[in-house]
Amino acid sequence: MTGNNINLNAQNTLLNQSGDITAVNNLKLKAKTIANIASEQTITKGTNITQSVGSASNLQGGNVNINAQDVTNTASNITANNLDITANNLNIATQQNTTDLKAGGGDNYSNSQSTKHQGSNLKVTGDLNISADNINIQGSKVAANNANIKSDHLNIHLSKILKPRK
Repeated sequence: MTGNNINLNAQNTLLNQSGDITAVNNLKLKAKTIANIASEQTITKGTNITQSVGSASNLQGGNVNINAQDVTNTASNITANNLDITANNLNIATQQNTTDLKAGGGDNYSNSQSTKHQGSNLKVTGDLNISADNINIQGSKVAANNANIKSDHLNIHLSKILKPRK
């Protein structure tokens, strides 16, 4: 979805799964629950089974305003000149990507497994304002020129909080 100004309101849940919502100027999202998440895909090839993350979701705008009780951004991207998030609970998280490789047979059998996590990205060239009772940022990157974060409970785990390069 693309437009100059986009205003999306939902009574309950606003779900953007592997979608792109881009506003040239203002993007406003309001709902009880807002989820910006990557799709999950399972690929099977012969004896090889790969579970992988599909496409990330993208929210983009000049000024992005997100208002909900619960906001989840999983393995997805939010890009803005200015970003305001108001929520009771904000989760910026990763999605697990597991590869399970089984090959051969008999004495020549091998089995290997690897797990990677695809993080979320918040890139704000101007002001980032977050106000939430509970904030969890896990395995993700948050970059802003100016960041103002207000929370009763703030948990940042294996994440990067950066000032973007110009």
